[in-house]
Amino acid sequence: MHAADLIAACLTNEQKEPLPEAAQPGICCVTGAATETIARKKLLGSTFNDDQFLAVPDSPRVGVNVWYAFMFGVYGVDAETGETKKRKKKPEYMACWWTDGETFREMNKARIRELVLRGTTAKHWAGWVTTSYKKHGSLRSPVNNTPFGIWGFDDLQVRANDKDKVLVMWAKLRDAQKNGIGRTGIETLDIPVPVMAKVGIGFCSEFIAWARLLAQSPLYQFLTYLLPSQEELREGYDDEFLFD
Repeated sequence: MHAADLIAACLTNEQKEPLPEAAQPGICCVTGAATETIARKKLLGSTFNDDQFLAVPDSPRVGVNVWYAFMFGVYGVDAETGETKKRKKKPEYMACWWTDGETFREMNKARIRELVLRGTTAKHWAGWVTTSYKKHGSLRSPVNNTPFGIWGFDDLQVRANDKDKVLVMWAKLRDAQKNGIGRTGIETLDIPVPVMAKVGIGFCSEFIAWARLLAQSPLYQFLTYLLPSQEELREGYDDEFLFD
């Protein structure tokens, strides 16, 4: 099962972009499955440069589910004029999302954070988090079958499937944030001298010593990205929901 299959399973017939040609049996270059396909060139053109994510790069066919997942789009509304936009937003690569094959949800950071830290009861699921909004999430986000799993995060695959490891790291990052180290300092470990003086040199040194071997790991980078914003903190964010 592929993330594109999960997305396609969520779509109604009305939401599925009509196929550009009649489907024929073949091997999908993306998923490797023997399935109904169309010519690869109808979907993956000359600008496609993600061959490293293809299961069968030499196949000239692409599965209809991949077509439906990639081409699924919705017309947004212009925030200033209130008019419907003329170009569809294609959330598979233009949004953060989560799917279990029954629902496909565009996700904000708070909803992603909750799923990462609390897990899900879904039998199968895939989750994609992007900061560039230009890459196909279903190519980079594996399907999971456990409450905690692997997330696609830009070009990284984040192993967030060890709940205890995730929560221990999260607690450390939040402790640093609560004590006054900003997100940039947590991410780069380059904490300005005035901040160190305010927070405490001893605390900052201890945090840096702990984080030095972890800061380049996908999990550290992912959890740092998910730290609550200043607006959330002003509104009273806390981590109590993790333990209710």
